[in-house]
This record gives sequence, structure tokens and C-alpha cells, in this order.
Amino acid sequence: MRKTNAVRHNLPSKPPRKSFSDRSELASLFVRPGDLVCDLGAGAQQLRKFLPANTKYLAVDGVAALPGTHLADFETSDFTLPTEDFNVVMALGLFEHILNLE
Repeated sequence: MRKTNAVRHNLPSKPPRKSFSDRSELASLFVRPGDLVCDLGAGAQQLRKFLPANTKYLAVDGVAALPGTHLADFETSDFTLPTEDFNVVMALGLFEHILNLE
């Protein structure tokens, strides 16, 4: 079973592409104050800066790029998610990075 390539994902970070910021801003329009958002493939947590006030945010990624990130190896079928009761799930930059589609 393949695991996340932590070396590839821990390379020095570049500034996020504008297209990703645009995508995050657009997605944030579907979030209401008070929602608990689980951001799968959070990376640099760009979505967080566009969320309404009083929104709770859970970052989940294959590498802990930023403090507070819940680690989940999306390349395996037994990854875990945070136990909080989130009501919104976003995966804005996740699926194109998964190499193991089985």
C-alpha cells in the first residue's frame, strides 16, 4: 500500500497561486457563521482566511505544514478524520494529489 510522499509535500513552500485563493474565496461563500468546516488537503490553509467570523476550522492534510493540522494519510484507506462534529467538508486542493486511487 502506498503512503503519502512526505518529502515531496514538505518541499519549501511557494506562495499560493492566485487561482487557489480565488477558489477558496468562492467556496467560503457557502459557509455560514457558526459552521464547523473540515478542510481536507488544507495545505497552507488558504480557505481559513476567507471564512466568516465565528466559523470553526479544522485543517486536515497529509503533512503538518502548519501547527494544528490533523494528519491524515489520504493514500491509505484507513486514514482518520478529527472527531469533532463538522457540518461542512471542503476538499479544494486534495484529489489531484492522491496517487493511489485504489
